[in-house]
Amino acid sequence: MNITKEIVKNTDMGIQAINNIRSYVEDEELMHKVLCQREDLKKIQQDAENMLTNEEIKECKSGKFQKMMLKTGVTMNAIFDKSTENIAQMLIEGTNMGINSVQKTINEMQDNGQEIPNLANDLMSLYQKNITELRAYL
Repeated sequence: MNITKEIVKNTDMGIQAINNIRSYVEDEELMHKVLCQREDLKKIQQDAENMLTNEEIKECKSGKFQKMMLKTGVTMNAIFDKSTENIAQMLIEGTNMGINSVQKTINEMQDNGQEIPNLANDLMSLYQKNITELRAYL
């Protein structure tokens, strides 16, 4: 279940980041891609949540402090540079943090001889696709 919790945690953070950055996105094409990415994250998050209890889901979700810190970081970065390139860079960096976190859990599972659920691989594929799409805006 550790990977499922990690998936919920990561998708929640990604969805929050997109929600926070939306108001700074001026490029319509980028906005469309970002909103599509958010919907893809929501689907994976919902699939993962279906495997957990309500209590486990609450444990995985970002707390108020984490949400505030994320929003503050996005705001401070975007206030100084609202360019499409900067927005894409921030999203790529956030996605890379998600990749690293999920990959660490996958590696631990592999070291313990555990099978990696398809949902984890789906999330990693989605992250790679998102980065590829966002690199076009750099």
